[in-house]
Amino acid sequence: MNRSTTLNTIEHYGSSPSKEAASLCSGVAVLDVHHLTVASFNSSTNEFQEYFVFDVPENTSSLKELMNKLQLKKLYVAVQNNQFTVVPTGVITPENNTEYLNFILGEKRNQKESSMVINNLTANLLYRIDQSVFKDLTKNGITVLHPAGSALAYHSVFNDDKAHHAVFLHIFDEAFHIYFFKNGLYHSNSFKITSDADIAYYTLYSMEQLEISVEDTPVHYTVQTSKQLNQLDSLKNYLPKLAPIELDTSFELNKDLQETLPNGVGITLLSTLLCE
Repeated sequence: MNRSTTLNTIEHYGSSPSKEAASLCSGVAVLDVHHLTVASFNSSTNEFQEYFVFDVPENTSSLKELMNKLQLKKLYVAVQNNQFTVVPTGVITPENNTEYLNFILGEKRNQKESSMVINNLTANLLYRIDQSVFKDLTKNGITVLHPAGSALAYHSVFNDDKAHHAVFLHIFDEAFHIYFFKNGLYHSNSFKITSDADIAYYTLYSMEQLEISVEDTPVHYTVQTSKQLNQLDSLKNYLPKLAPIELDTSFELNKDLQETLPNGVGITLLSTLLCE
């Protein structure tokens, strides 16, 4: 893991907003083992302004500095890991979160259990995050989310899941999440990525096990970086309805970002607005 005490910029697209516009901007960050990806969003114009990719920082104080530098009124951080599960609303209570996660995922020390409500699916996403990371982020006034919950929230609102069957893939550097909608959320799972063939293998295997047609079912995806698109190449031969998830048309991209902002980053930001 490449860590630094300051934010080392790998990529930067878009342009900085004016001082007046900056006061209306929120930011979203996706933190995984390789990168910290940040996008700023102007809630007045419904427009993305800037997009950054950084090396993973040594500590979260640099995120607070970034908030101040970009003059963001709020920052959301989606911490990527595979420590999550989705349950129907009412099945669990805050008091038995730990017991339920231990049963599903096995016991793990020094973890903070949390949850996200996904209203349109009448479901809750339970997840774990490293306790020290969670404490540092919240201490700095940063809202913590899980990208699996963000993706589900977006899909449930913008993809009319109640009316048709569809499969959604949410892809990160070392893992991907897969969601099956069949008159609502039908099944969800996550898999580690150890080779370029893993996404195709686990997607096709899961569809076979659940008896979902590869020819007739739309399969949509989000990615966080452009290189992850290469891992989808082998799927194109098997899934004729494979396509990226499009950002909702009521939200606009700064013209410099139209060709560069990965759709997964935009969707994570938009879904935080749904989860507030």
